[in-house]
This record gives sequence, structure tokens and C-alpha cells, in this order.
Amino acid sequence: FCIRFPSSSSSSSSFSSFFFCPSHFNMNSDDVDDELDSLDISAIREKLHQLQDERERRRESSDRLQEKLKALNYELASRMEEAETQRKLWQEVTDRNARLAEQRRHEAGTAVVVANETEADMEQVRRLMEQHLGSLVSRNAPRNELGIRLFDERDLMVVRPLGRVSQDSEEKTKEGVDTVLITHFRSAASEHKYHLSYRIGEETTVRKLREDACMYWGISEVEYILWTISNCKLQDDMLVRTCFKPDEEAHLILALKTPKKVEPPERVAELIRPKIGPKKAQVRKRPPGAAAGENADADPRQGRGNFYEKMAEMPGLFAFMTQRDREVKAHLKRVRPGACLLYLSLTVLTLISFLWVNPPDKEYYCRLGVFETLGNSGSVAFEEIRSEEQIWTWLEESVAAQFFTNTSELRQANLLLGNLKVWVQRVRSPSNSKCPHRVPTDIACLDQDYDKWSASSIDQEALKTYWNSVDGLDGRINGTRPWQYLSPEQGAARGLFGETATLKHYDSSGYLLAYDLQYLDLEGQYKAFLADLAQLKWTNWLSERSRSLQVAFSAYNPNYDFWVLGWFMLELPANGIVFPFFDTGLYRGIYQASTDIGLESLVVDIIRFVLIFLVLFYEAQWQARFKMRKVVSDEGPKSSWWSIFWYCASWRGLCDLGCSATFLAIFFERYVTGAFRALNDVEESTLQTIYKKSTLDAFRSNVLAEAVLFGFGSFRLLSLFQLNRTAYVIWKTLGMAVRRYIRFLLVLGPLLVGFILLAQTVWQSDSPLYRSFWVSSTSVFMALLGDSNSITVDSATRPITTVYLLVFYSSLSLLCINTWIAVLVHEYQVTRVTAGFRQSDYAWGEYQYASWLLPGPCLRGVYLRLRPGARLAKDGEAKANAEG
Repeated sequence: FCIRFPSSSSSSSSFSSFFFCPSHFNMNSDDVDDELDSLDISAIREKLHQLQDERERRRESSDRLQEKLKALNYELASRMEEAETQRKLWQEVTDRNARLAEQRRHEAGTAVVVANETEADMEQVRRLMEQHLGSLVSRNAPRNELGIRLFDERDLMVVRPLGRVSQDSEEKTKEGVDTVLITHFRSAASEHKYHLSYRIGEETTVRKLREDACMYWGISEVEYILWTISNCKLQDDMLVRTCFKPDEEAHLILALKTPKKVEPPERVAELIRPKIGPKKAQVRKRPPGAAAGENADADPRQGRGNFYEKMAEMPGLFAFMTQRDREVKAHLKRVRPGACLLYLSLTVLTLISFLWVNPPDKEYYCRLGVFETLGNSGSVAFEEIRSEEQIWTWLEESVAAQFFTNTSELRQANLLLGNLKVWVQRVRSPSNSKCPHRVPTDIACLDQDYDKWSASSIDQEALKTYWNSVDGLDGRINGTRPWQYLSPEQGAARGLFGETATLKHYDSSGYLLAYDLQYLDLEGQYKAFLADLAQLKWTNWLSERSRSLQVAFSAYNPNYDFWVLGWFMLELPANGIVFPFFDTGLYRGIYQASTDIGLESLVVDIIRFVLIFLVLFYEAQWQARFKMRKVVSDEGPKSSWWSIFWYCASWRGLCDLGCSATFLAIFFERYVTGAFRALNDVEESTLQTIYKKSTLDAFRSNVLAEAVLFGFGSFRLLSLFQLNRTAYVIWKTLGMAVRRYIRFLLVLGPLLVGFILLAQTVWQSDSPLYRSFWVSSTSVFMALLGDSNSITVDSATRPITTVYLLVFYSSLSLLCINTWIAVLVHEYQVTRVTAGFRQSDYAWGEYQYASWLLPGPCLRGVYLRLRPGARLAKDGEAKANAEG
């Protein structure tokens, strides 16, 4: 017998055939026996080999025929499905036409025969019953001539709803789709489609499924993409089992991607078309009324090109929309457990040292007590002094009562040490040479400012006679000469100091009056001080030539353990108005090993010295070598000096160098220069000169250095938080936003300076907040931050005020702040996409943290033995990385 097989070509409706006839290969058994009898052993062996080869060829031919038969079954299944679809479509059209005909008969009012309707209804019912029964009755599986069962591949589909949960007695298991049907079209215009049943697992991704399907059909995986039957495109990193809705069929379409447009626009095609020949360029006919320069390609709304070509016209938007996750992980190698512990210890110890030096809730109340006792104890408050008479009243009532009365509030709460210093600064006598040129010659003018060129150095003879008679008596400091001018060098030797007040800076020169604050006869000293004030007032020690009157003293508050340097200053400019100014400096002498807190501070500083040494000679060198290895791998070998220069120029190097320099300055100031001393280490004879302005300045700079060191350490510690992906995204966003915003400051900076100068011009005569450039800068910055008190619109009603506020708000407030917000949001979006789109992909598990914390493979091995679950997490991560 012979078997006829059709060919597997699906491009034509007709089937070519070929025949397989096993009888052609059969031989007569008698002929075989005769032939064997006539052959020898070697010929029989050769004949046996030929028969074996023939059997292998037949077996291979049978396998090929089986494969062709399988392909025909696939094609038959697709044809049957297509026929079923066409039958359903035809049935729907027939039913719709029947309904339309019935509706037309009713509208036309024609008589309908009941018998015809009954027959049509019975025919429809009979057809539906046949279809339903045919679907329920199991079909006999057909077989071919060789006895091979033919089947429909659609019967092999396993349909189970996604997300059905079955709960056992011990655990819950989530069941989903385990088999999907893939339909493939060779081309968009082809009517032939191919089907493939694919078995999936729980971790099967769309990429894996697409690659296997394309390999099965022998097509390129780059040119095809998977869609669901609900027209949803699938991403490669999705799991196949999560691609379908709960009631959706597990059916995917493997279709061609939409290719880019490779044809040029019509206008360009006309320009590059041949000038002669049958395909030469021809002039297009323009519509009537069209301009000479118009063309269809000029309107972007006409759909020129595809999406990529349109996006290429906007490079910024195209670059932003095409961002992808770059798997940024190189920065994790910089973060080490030792560095985290190093900077954490340095930051904590610096905070402890800062709180020891400058404890909270003490300095304010200690300063407030000094100011209230001297500033508000008399009939004239210090801040309300506006004339010379009020100055004398304040000296006679408040100063005399608080310093020279044993029951005063100031002496009850403080131990007054050293001297009470009162000095005045005067300018030269008035003369016409100091006036402008247009002033008449009979008018004399005074110097406006006090400095070393305008200072008066003339002795006051009337005061000299009086003071020589009382010098050294009743608590007056012997050798003090209030009638004689002291130069800045002489004033500094006697304990005077220069300071900046409300209007300007004043040096340490002037006419000094000093009293001993440890004098025992306070009653006599009180009367002597009042007598001296009366004599000074009579000799015009304070006159229109005076530019400042200063009162300074030192004290110790044992309740708060603070040294106090009080400084009251009354400025007397040439306008005749007095400007009071008050400042109090506080200091704690704790840096001595003989005290408990001094010993603890010494131990903390020694530990910090060791940590700074490790920062400078261990962490810094490791960072420099790390950068060197990276540069060598990218650009080739570099010198070691280059790595040191790179480290010093980077923000990490600048921060580490700042930490080192700041702490070394603190350590040198505390323990090398010996500028700070505790009270219990001071002898009674040195109480007069223990506390000076230089000591206060050194203490303030030391406290400020502690705060700066804490800032450097905190900044460096926060940079190590980049181990967390969220912290890294925020840190990277701020860094990139600052770099980009600096470019805007090249334009906004000069604009801001212009607004500062304009504000000073408008309000310098109305508000003290704009009396100078630097004060105006502070006020403008506060106004930029939203402080309404910085601009007093009620003091100046000129039109320039309204214009300034409108332009300032529109050009600086809106532009600066909104520009920063826009830059920050843009950089955050870019960083979030490129360095952390899915933070769960970068999240560390137990094994990653153990590998990061444990220094060597031996400790990691011991940890894995103690914690076997960490190994499972490690294997799961390796599997995820392999699939990714």
C-alpha cells in the first residue's frame, strides 16, 4: 500500500503530494535465501551492514514524515479555528439580517403568517440545540492510515483563572496560568497564523517567552514583540503569570514591531529626485490661495514622521523621556563599615564636647541677668538713652548703685573681679578746615567719625588737678589718668579693647577711668564715684566732641559656672542722638585636667585626635587609591600626586581636610597656648587680669570651631548613608541640582546686587536696616525668604517703593525660588529613573549586609553556617541577577 502526504507549504491553497510505498522496499524471501546461499562470510557481513543502513534510512524517513504530519496537524488546527470563527461571524450576520427583516415587516404593517414565524423559530431552536449538543458530545479522535491519532491543539489548552487561592491545613499556595497560547503572524498582511502552546513557570519572564517563541519559528527576537488579546504591550521584565486579568484568556500575540520611518519627507524626496529621465522631479500643483513659501511639511500637526522623529526635534524632552535605569552601584564600594564607625564616633564626640563647652539654657539667662540689673534698674533705661543728661543719670543711678552697693542684684548673683573701666573717645576741636569749601569761614565743623587721625590727644588740665589729689584713694586704680589720652597700644595694655557697635568700629584708645571691684569699703567707693562723675561733668569730659562712652567689667557667676564680660557702649554721632549698644561675652574655663569635667574633656579630645589621624592618613589615602584604580582602568596609569590632588579637590577631600584643620586648631588653642584656665587654678593675686577680651574671643572662636567640626562630621556621615537607595537618590539629586543652579547664579547674582544697591538708595534715609551695603544685603536676603519686616512700606510712600516691590517680587522671588524648584524636580526625576527606578531591585538582604559588615571570607563562612537562611537569600539574588 502507499500513503499520500500533502506538502507543508501554506502559501497556496492547492496541495502538492508525494507517495510513500513500503512495498517498494519489500523483497521476496526465496530470492533472499538463494542469494545468501551463494555468498561467503565476508559478503554476508557486507550484506548485513547494507540492510542495517537501509533500516536506519527508513527510520529517519519515518521520523521526518512524523514531523511533517505534526506540522500539518498544526496547520489543520489553525484552519479549523479560522473556519469556526467565520462560521460564528456568518451566524451573527444571519441573525442580524433576520432581526432587521422582522423589524421592517412590522414597520410596513404587512401581515405575517403565524405558521412561517413558528417554523422560523423552530428552525432557530433546532440549530442552537444542535450546536450545544455537538459541543457536549465527545468527538471521535480521527486517525490516519498509519494509525497515528490526529488531535486539535486547542483541546490541549489548560484554562484556569489567575489568582485562585487554595488553602491547605499548613500553608497557602497561589495558583495561576501554567500554559499560554502564542499566535504568530508572519507579516501584518498575511492571513495565515501559527499557534504554539508554551508551558511556563512561576519565574518565567516575558523576555524568555519571546526569545523561545522566536527561536521556535526561526525569526529574529529583535523585530517582534508580545501583545495580549486586549491589545496591551508586555515589557520584558514582567512575569508571564501576571500579564493577564483574572478572567482573561491566556493568549498572546507575537507580532512585528512598528519600524521606524525610513522614507524621507516629500519635500526632501522632491529635492533628491533625478532631474532627468522618467523619475525626474515635477512641480507640485499648489492649492489656490496658498502662499509661495508654504508646504505641507511646515505644519507639525500633519503627522510628519513617527514618534522618534518628532521627539528628536526636541532634544531635551527626548533625552528626558528616553532615560533608563543604569544600575548605578559603583558608589557602594566607597561605603565601608570602618568609615561609618569612624565618622559616627567623631560626630558624637564632637557633639558631646560642644554641649560641655556651651550648655543649653544657661548662657541666655546669665546674660539676661547682667543686662536687666544694669539696664533697667534706674529711672532711665539703658535702651531709652537719647541725650547726654540721660547718660549722666544712668551712670549716677544704675552703674553706681549696682557696682558699689553690697546689696545690689549684680553683686548678689555674681562675683565681680578685676576693674570697672569707663572710657570716653573724643575727636579734635572744631575748625573751618573740616567743613566743605562752600561753608563760610566763620563756621567751625567737627569730625564725623572717630579714628586714629581724628582722635583728640590733648590733656584736660582742669581734670588733671582734681585727679592728682584723689589718685589711688577710695578704690580708684593708682596710675589711672582720665585727663590723659591713651593710644590704642596703651589702651590695650591697660585692658581696653576695640569692638564694632551699631554705627562703626571703635579701637582701644581714649581717656580711661578705672575702679577696683574688690575694694572693701564700698560705701566710700560709692561716694567717690559720684564725686568723680560730678567733676567730670563740670569739666566737660562728655561733650559734643565725644563720639563714644564705654563701660566694661568682668565677673564670675558661680551658679551657672560662667565668666562674664559686660560691655555697655553709648555712641554719640555728630547728629546729636545717642545710640545705646550692649554686648555680653560668656566663657567657661573647663580645659584643665585638675577638674573632673576638664579631665573628661581631655580624654574626649585625645580620642578625637586619634580619629582625625585615621581620617587624614587612612581614610583619605584609601579614597585616593580607590580613585586611582578607577582612573587607571579607564585612562591608563597616573602618578600618585595626581590622586592626591584629585582627593584634595573633591568634596570628600575638602570635608576631611576641613575636619582635620578645624580640630587641630581647637586642640592647639586649648592645650598648647593655654588661653583657657579654670577658676580654681587662679591665684588671688591674678584675679585682676584673669579675664580679658582676648580670652573671650578665643573662647568664642573655639565654640564656633566645634560647631564647624560637627557640621563637617555630620556632612561626611550623611554621605555614607548612600548605602540606602532612597538616601542616594536624594543626595545625588541635591548635588546635581546645586551644580546646575550655579549657572543661573551667574545671571541672578549681579541682578541681586543691583537690587541691594537700589534698596539702600531708596530706604537708607528711612530705615536703619538699609544704612550700609552689608546691612542692606541682609535685609534683602530676609525679604527674599519672605520676611515682611525687612521692607517697611509704611515709612516711604514714594512711587519707587511700589515699583521696587513689584519688580523685586516678579524677578527675584518668583524667578529664583521657582527656578530652584524646577531644577530640583527635574534632577530628582532624572536621578530616580537612572539610579533607582525600582528601589526594591537595589534593596539589600541579610546576606548583603553580612558580607558588607564582615571583613573576610572566613567570618562570612561562619555566619552562613550559623544562619543558613542567608545562603538561600544569596542564591535567590544570584538567580534574579541571571534572569535580569
